[in-house]
Amino acid sequence: MWTIIGIVLVLTGLALIYGVLVKKFPQLKLIDLSTLAKERHEAVKKRIMQDRFERSLGKIQGKTNEAVGAASSRVKNWFERAQDKLKGMEARMDGHVRRTVTPAEQAKAVERLPSLLDQAEHARLEERYEEAEKLYIEALKADAKNVEAYRGLAELYLAQRQPDQAAEILEFLLRLQGDDDRALGRLGQIEANRGNFEEAEVRYLRSIELATNATMYRTELGRVYLAQGEGRKAADQFRMALQSEPHNPKYLDYFLEASILVGDADAAREALLALEEVNPENAKLAEFRERISEMTVKT
Repeated sequence: MWTIIGIVLVLTGLALIYGVLVKKFPQLKLIDLSTLAKERHEAVKKRIMQDRFERSLGKIQGKTNEAVGAASSRVKNWFERAQDKLKGMEARMDGHVRRTVTPAEQAKAVERLPSLLDQAEHARLEERYEEAEKLYIEALKADAKNVEAYRGLAELYLAQRQPDQAAEILEFLLRLQGDDDRALGRLGQIEANRGNFEEAEVRYLRSIELATNATMYRTELGRVYLAQGEGRKAADQFRMALQSEPHNPKYLDYFLEASILVGDADAAREALLALEEVNPENAKLAEFRERISEMTVKT
């Protein structure tokens, strides 16, 4: 009985606190996009509000009876599930209220965009990641819909082995401008690395439909099929990739692997001859010869 009363009291208190917070923290509605988190958007704002809410809730704990305290703990634990992720994002958010930008300032910022993106790209390639992130963010402050800035940020986080952050940016990019083969291809790569092969397949297939030159995407899709043990599907993708680049040693290597997997000795021997011609120093040649020989003996 006391527990039920306590829970009711806590819920009433929560409603009051929420009303105060909404009035007290209007700047939460004005979070600028200082990182990908800016347009991580409604979800981020919600989690920030929850964090503030949790801190306010902590101040009133201990002032109620035991039943209320137990109920408060359950509510607090509910908020804590989102808190860890929020901490990492909050560290990169400036938390300031957006200042009104004059037309002259906006025009000047847009004029600097090409230079900002060029500087960011150089910094990223030179592994000056913190500087690159700041430059990309500066570019997005000038143009919140700049596709290349989002691409650069995604590549930046991939280079730092932060696939979750990269995926969020890429997903936002797709919402921003619709289907994009490069964003879909990168998402396919991320899902493949996570072991989500079915999702990776969907992403790559769509990127192939959209791309003017889909050779790279076909190759990556073939690798997904290899990882799943789908040798026939893999061989088909590698064969199409080789039609565009018949002397690419990497594609020949993959096609050889797929041909052996499905037991196609003729295709494997043909690919081996081509690979020996274009890459005679390949360390796997002896292994391939042995595996093809074993296939021949078995047949």
